[in-house]
Amino acid sequence: SEGNESSRIVVMKFSSDASQFNKELMMHKQLYGITGVATLRRHFDIDRIGTRSEEASDVVFAQSLERRAESTPYDLSPYRHALVFPLGDRSLESIWQHEKLSSSMTEIKGVLRDVGNVMKEVHTRNIMYGDLHLGNLLRIENVLHLTSISSAYQVPMDALGGVSSDMGLKHTSILPPEMFAKVHSDMALRKYKNYYKTIQDDAAIFTMLSDGRISDNDTLHISYTVNSFLLNSTGRFQQASFDDLYQRFQNSSQLWGVLKPRSSQDGSSTVVVKSYFMDEATGAPL
Repeated sequence: SEGNESSRIVVMKFSSDASQFNKELMMHKQLYGITGVATLRRHFDIDRIGTRSEEASDVVFAQSLERRAESTPYDLSPYRHALVFPLGDRSLESIWQHEKLSSSMTEIKGVLRDVGNVMKEVHTRNIMYGDLHLGNLLRIENVLHLTSISSAYQVPMDALGGVSSDMGLKHTSILPPEMFAKVHSDMALRKYKNYYKTIQDDAAIFTMLSDGRISDNDTLHISYTVNSFLLNSTGRFQQASFDDLYQRFQNSSQLWGVLKPRSSQDGSSTVVVKSYFMDEATGAPL
């Protein structure tokens, strides 16, 4: 129970990983106030006991685990952290499978609109959810809520489509379009251009290597790229394998193909276009 409120049924998510617990706690604080995101009721952290950030509930949580140590068949001692959420009855996946719902487009569009509005607000706060599926939409008090934010990531203000080095290519394909195309500053724009120029160059090299069409100028270009890859910040060559670089060429080629780049008529510049409307005849974005 909380204060004078009557007791309520909740669900607790125990964690033995302090870093993952802190990441989820931070994400919930960033998402606080968004209608349609499951509200974090409380959080407990035994590691905070004795520190400035200790909360009274941390000691109560630790004592509760000690009291239950002998009565439960499970060893809860490694689980020093917990998040508390309101209890939901069913996920959207379970609702579709087990409940009789109208198949009218009005109801379906209503569900999609509700989910879309939640994701819009999440993206407005520069947070990439990263794990949207029917099982992560939970009905709480007859309203669908977004849950399980362990995969969520707050994108740095100057990051764009994987430009930031701490994101990496693995995030590029799952960034929502409105975040993928968002540029916050001149620095971000420079990062964007430099990043995708590298991807374009890598893709061109991989095509040449695959086709066996390599001219003298191509050889110089490849040699320069290899030397830049092997040369570290001190100007000395680092130990690296050409296989690593070839893998980078291959990954860049795959990414460049997925992006469907649009080049200017004179070939002097290329703009990355994220589009869901393609010309059926040419395959080019409209």
